[in-house]
Amino acid sequence: MPHNTVGVERLDGTVAIYGILASLPFAPKIVKETVEKVLLAYPGLQGPYGFYDSVNLENGLWIGTDYLSIDKGITLLMIDNFYRRTTWDNYTNHELIQKAIKKLGYRKR
Repeated sequence: MPHNTVGVERLDGTVAIYGILASLPFAPKIVKETVEKVLLAYPGLQGPYGFYDSVNLENGLWIGTDYLSIDKGITLLMIDNFYRRTTWDNYTNHELIQKAIKKLGYRKR
C-alpha cells in the first residue's frame, strides 16, 4: 500500500505475483526461470488455484493468500497468448479494432 510523505510516494515492498506470468509472451525464458526459482524458494506462494495474490519480503515473509479474479484473468490470457495467441488474434482482427487501428494510423512493421 503506497504511503504519501510530503508528496513523495513510497511503496511498502508488496509484489503482485501474477506479474511474473503476465510477462510470459514478452520474456518466456526469464519468466519460466523465475517461476521455477520462486516455487523452489517460496513453496508457500502457491495454493490449490495457482499463485496467491502477493508477497512481501521486507519484514520476513508475508503472503497475501487471496485469489483475485482480475489477476487470475490476466495470467490465463497471457498464458494463452504465449501458446496460442487466441486473445490477441481474435481481438486485433475484430472489425471495430481494425477500424480503430486504421483511424489511429497504425501500420504493420
